[in-house]
Amino acid sequence: MTATMGRVHFKNQGYQVSYLRLLKVQKTNSFPTMNFFLSALGLMMVFEGIPYFCFPQKVKLFAQKLPEIPDSTMRVIGFFLMMMGLLVVYLGGGKNG
Repeated sequence: MTATMGRVHFKNQGYQVSYLRLLKVQKTNSFPTMNFFLSALGLMMVFEGIPYFCFPQKVKLFAQKLPEIPDSTMRVIGFFLMMMGLLVVYLGGGKNG
């Protein structure tokens, strides 16, 4: 953290008092990659929470049907979603430096 200091003057019962006061505190960003990661993680949590909040009954029904889906199908769906997510991160990343 960095801080700038300033001198503040005020009158108290006819006496002028001077003291140092912390005027501005600035948080320096030492880990921009970690900030990006935490932002992405938070956004993912928001999107993951939407179905539970909006359609809790349907989520329960879907969870009951999950054991019926073959493992190979689940792996294909998971791989596809991971690749799409990486593509979105790549295209939306921009230049970081």
